[in-house]
Amino acid sequence: MKYLTLIRHAKSSWKHDDLDDKDRPLNDRGKRAIKRMAPFIRQHTQDAQCVFSSDARRTRCTVEGLQKHHGIQQECVMYDADLYTFEAYELIEWIRNIDNSQREVVIVGHNPALSEAIEWLCGEEISKFPTLALAKIFIPKNDWQDLESGIGRLEQHLYPSLCKHEI
Repeated sequence: MKYLTLIRHAKSSWKHDDLDDKDRPLNDRGKRAIKRMAPFIRQHTQDAQCVFSSDARRTRCTVEGLQKHHGIQQECVMYDADLYTFEAYELIEWIRNIDNSQREVVIVGHNPALSEAIEWLCGEEISKFPTLALAKIFIPKNDWQDLESGIGRLEQHLYPSLCKHEI
């Protein structure tokens, strides 16, 4: 059995038109959301062996913020340029190549790849997957390569507006 937690990066800034999309930083709202969501994310990812993240600046900043407020150890974080994708099929293929010794993993990435991958894996539509949303999916397989449409069960779906109170 496997657990896959997908997290969309926190809210990014659009202030600098001259920046490449990959180089956009977080805005203040995104930084505040990380602090507010960190305890909820910790609760649902505490058993993960590894956190994989896109190498975009906004995903790196999201992971760094979670490290600060969540306690993720640096040696558990791996950045991969291939996770800078907006295509669900590319994300699914990436997941299929995770080492099977990894029972529970977290991926920090981008939409629409994340929400479409969730819908494909779980066989159900999710109403929204805003910035800093989390989806934890149970996969009743022992091999990441065995992913198929509808195989997963969405166990948790959280996002900042659902977790309004400060902790």
